[in-house]
Amino acid sequence: MNEELKMVVNAIVNEMGLMEGRINKKIESVEGRLGSLEGRMETVEGELQFVKDRLKRVEVDLLENNVIPRLNTIEACYTSTYNRYRDYSERMETAFTDIDLLKKVVSEHSEKLKKIS
Repeated sequence: MNEELKMVVNAIVNEMGLMEGRINKKIESVEGRLGSLEGRMETVEGELQFVKDRLKRVEVDLLENNVIPRLNTIEACYTSTYNRYRDYSERMETAFTDIDLLKKVVSEHSEKLKKIS
């Protein structure tokens, strides 16, 4: 029986060796695929960084060439409008005083004209 046990153990060892070989081949295949995927991921990361950099340049370009000039135009418009109103604000007070005086004079003249006619 001892000899028979040795043969069974040897058969099991041989079978395990074959299985180990197949498993090692599978592992090598998976490692190869992972290496390929890592390379592709690095490529994708590089392309993504390129897209991010390009988007940043587009945003800066948009701000410099579109938004900022338009804001400057709006600012100039509001500034000139403010200056006009500021310059005329004193004259408006005088105009209101003159209008009140004219109302009084017209009322007085209307009263005088009614008395005459």
